[in-house]
Amino acid sequence: MYFLFASAASEDQALLVEESINHAKEAVMLDIKDGNSWYNLGNAYLTSFFASGAWDKARLHHSIKAYQNAEKDETMKLNPDLYYNCATAYKYLENYESAIRGFEAAALKDPALRADIEVQKIINLLDKLENAMKVPSVTIVSALANCSTGHELTELSHWSHLSFSLDRVMLLNGYAYM
Repeated sequence: MYFLFASAASEDQALLVEESINHAKEAVMLDIKDGNSWYNLGNAYLTSFFASGAWDKARLHHSIKAYQNAEKDETMKLNPDLYYNCATAYKYLENYESAIRGFEAAALKDPALRADIEVQKIINLLDKLENAMKVPSVTIVSALANCSTGHELTELSHWSHLSFSLDRVMLLNGYAYM
């Protein structure tokens, strides 16, 4: 019973988000130079990225384009949320350089947003990735011999004695994908 209710609620939420995108598009069409309308459209697309559960990256690209159009309106350049939200979209697209620039702009406009914390999270992530790539390269064929297939998911903790070349192994959330 709960599953049916949760499923219906998420479908209703998805419809509401799509409706908000349509309303925001209509607002943009009424005044294409209104930065606030573009900002709302960007927010609607960003929300749809998270609400859909599909994590459709096209939604992120749409949100960034809308935020870029919003920024053309001089009054919107004062809005720290514009930069924070755009930086969030860049972060989920893994465009960390643009994300950092956006979070830094938001932090300068409103330190209460704590966008500096987001900058530090990205820097920490990039440091971890850089350190992971410094690990010496070895062949992992012998380790794969213990697997039933070369493509199965294997926890890295079982291979703590091995080092990996990132051009042959993708590391994600503590797992190695061959």
